[in-house]
Amino acid sequence: MLLISEWLSNPKGKDADGEWIELYNAGDVPVGLAGWRIQTASGKLTSLPAHHMIGAGEYLLVPRAAAKFSL
Repeated sequence: MLLISEWLSNPKGKDADGEWIELYNAGDVPVGLAGWRIQTASGKLTSLPAHHMIGAGEYLLVPRAAAKFSL
């Protein structure tokens, strides 16, 4: 099970340089992000970086530039 554990929107300075989301794998097995997407409040769907793998019990920080989202 993947969870969004934290996020930073509207940081000081440029949003493009500082926004990010943190994902947490609460499951027992690694999860690849290929095919996973997030949806913003405005309804925009954004694919997560497909080449990433999150191990069981691990976190992954996804910067705005990597996923091309805007919080």
